[in-house]
Amino acid sequence: MKEAPIVAFFDDTLDTVRIYSRKIEDHELNFELNNGIISTEDSTWNIFGESIEGQMKGTELKIINSFDVMWFAWAAYYPETEIYK
Repeated sequence: MKEAPIVAFFDDTLDTVRIYSRKIEDHELNFELNNGIISTEDSTWNIFGESIEGQMKGTELKIINSFDVMWFAWAAYYPETEIYK
């Protein structure tokens, strides 16, 4: 299985999660959430994966295509699934 660095942002208006790649070119970003603000070392981001302030302003994260499933259904079909906290 190929591993990829991702980040997940919760969209409370739609009660869903948006998943993005944390890599931009060869640089891997590390995100923090402080007082409702999503940030990296030098930029601020929104839940749509867009940098809205800082050095990376205007940059967009690459969205990772995903789909919502109920855990019990997923676990029944993919019992080898690992959960990371």
